[in-house]
Amino acid sequence: MDSLNKVLCGLSQMYREQGHTEVGILFPEPGFNVPEWQARSYGYHLHNYQTRAEDHFKLTASQLEEILENEPHIRIIYLTVTNNPTTFAYSPDELSAIHDVVSRYQEAGREVLILADLAYIGTGKPEEDLARMATFTSPDVLRHCILVSSFSKTHTLTGERFGWVTVGRPDIATAISPGWSNTMASLPSEWQLRFMAYVRLVRVRPWLIEKLRAFYRLRRQRFIAQLKRINEEQHLFENIYIDHDATVYNWSQLRPGEDAFSLFEKTGIAGVPGSGFGYSDNFVRFSIGVIPVPEGPLTNS
Repeated sequence: MDSLNKVLCGLSQMYREQGHTEVGILFPEPGFNVPEWQARSYGYHLHNYQTRAEDHFKLTASQLEEILENEPHIRIIYLTVTNNPTTFAYSPDELSAIHDVVSRYQEAGREVLILADLAYIGTGKPEEDLARMATFTSPDVLRHCILVSSFSKTHTLTGERFGWVTVGRPDIATAISPGWSNTMASLPSEWQLRFMAYVRLVRVRPWLIEKLRAFYRLRRQRFIAQLKRINEEQHLFENIYIDHDATVYNWSQLRPGEDAFSLFEKTGIAGVPGSGFGYSDNFVRFSIGVIPVPEGPLTNS
């Protein structure tokens, strides 16, 4: 999150120096809203686009083509490769199609950057995440990409916001580097030591990552099973979506007349309304940060 803020800060300064007075950034919805607040604070013009359930809430290449054609001021596409809140991830083919659209505009002389949020890459199946990331490795593709990565979710460091940024073009990396000036000059020494200790811990105990992935998977599966049992009794959900085996959430659609508050009243399970992610309150996002639900009823020992 802090890295995204720094990138947006640096890019806004770069565009001002280039004489661009109106810079648009595309945010597919539903999506994490903090980057939108950050972008607004730096003067970007926000373009919000509501994705469709039939597309698994993902931006398609044809939709992107139409948006860029109609909105000539868009210079940045914020793309969450594995999505919060929906838990769905772009396939390699879907990502390649998006890269092709952006490449065509680059070749035509219009600079469009993909700001790829990779916070949940690493929470899913390694071979599938590797295939997704392979679509970014071509030099022609990487030139129009800024990749923002984090240990926050993959290593359960949600309170630390410890991450890094990969920039495909050296000139852009240099231009946006002032966004890091305050952090580099003022990062407390205790933070520096703690962050480096995390890196050393992961290097000497790499098996921790697979244990965390398995733990997330257990929580997701148990939680979805719990929602299904509740739905059989109370009929609260229109759809309980099965995720792409990634993230730390569940995204579900409620029946007409229900919302996150009525759900909490009837089940005791708290969720975030879809409007918190720029979408409809017919949807709700749950966190799986709970004790896994047992398969059967609890008994006294």
